[in-house]
Amino acid sequence: MLDADRRRLSRMRRGVVCASKLLRVEMQKGRHRYRAAFITLTYRPVENWDAGDVRVFVKRYRQWGERRGVRLGIVCVAETHGGGGANHGQIHYYLVIFVPRGLTPPMPDKQGWWRKGMCNCKWARSPVGYLAKYASTGLGGPSMPKGARLWGVSGLGVMVRSRLALALAPKWLRGFCRPKEIVKRIANGSWRNCTTGWEYRTSWE
Repeated sequence: MLDADRRRLSRMRRGVVCASKLLRVEMQKGRHRYRAAFITLTYRPVENWDAGDVRVFVKRYRQWGERRGVRLGIVCVAETHGGGGANHGQIHYYLVIFVPRGLTPPMPDKQGWWRKGMCNCKWARSPVGYLAKYASTGLGGPSMPKGARLWGVSGLGVMVRSRLALALAPKWLRGFCRPKEIVKRIANGSWRNCTTGWEYRTSWE
């Protein structure tokens, strides 16, 4: 694996684990006991991947939660099939949905929310462990379709999302920032600390 791929995979794994933990903490602060639903989405060999497939899928679950007065936390990881066969190169997705106890999310196939293949749903006892496992192999198969994201998160509040951004920032930058400060990458390759107004550039450039 190329060094660039290793860095990308390391960043994805760090982001997936951090986002999952932040979602759990946020739900606990809202005094919600929660369960985690683990969903696998696969494509039939005759179906083509489209950039909006998972975005629409996640949106339907978010809307389902909003109608019940809750904001669901969702983390998604993508992977491609290897090993040959009809599904070789096909992308598939793993999602963890954090749901307040007392609610059971609907089955996507029964709702008609996933028509391009098969889905498998179960409750996850160790959701962070599940995602960390698949995030460790996300670049191990054939190339991802152009435009496909390796992972994503939905349901984080603004301040919590800023904590995730800092967690994913380069290590050298994190050494200059406090945990609750907001950082942003800017056009010229530098980083701006939006809390203090300072801008930073790595010494390697």
